[in-house]
Amino acid sequence: MTRSVGLISPAVIPMIWKDLERHIVLYGKKWLEIVALEDVLAGLLKGEFELWLGVDGEDLDLVMICAWVRNSKRSDYYILWLGGDNLSEYLEEGLELVEHSACIRGATEVKFEGRGGWTRKMKSFGYSPRSGLAKNVKTCWRH
Repeated sequence: MTRSVGLISPAVIPMIWKDLERHIVLYGKKWLEIVALEDVLAGLLKGEFELWLGVDGEDLDLVMICAWVRNSKRSDYYILWLGGDNLSEYLEEGLELVEHSACIRGATEVKFEGRGGWTRKMKSFGYSPRSGLAKNVKTCWRH
């Protein structure tokens, strides 16, 4: 099959919500201790949250839910939740796309917070532990 990662339009959310909901319930138990599924759905539909998916054919393998924090002097893009099957197959491409998208839309940093294992994993992608994990994406490309 063909693997791909992409940003999903809010208009598509109602059509895929049941699959997405199952995925979040299965892999996001810790996140669901602080957020309600109804709030996730509402945020996605209103465009307050952004949904990135990694798929292999019709198989949903990666879910990333992100949000902007925009201020007059700085904007940051937060990965609120990340989970799924075969994350190692999608993580590099997924993060690269998220970072590039955030950069061209004005982000200073992409930020991610997670448990110890995530700190080690994300460090290999250039994220540094400051207050959470962050990677500066102010400059899109360096030659």
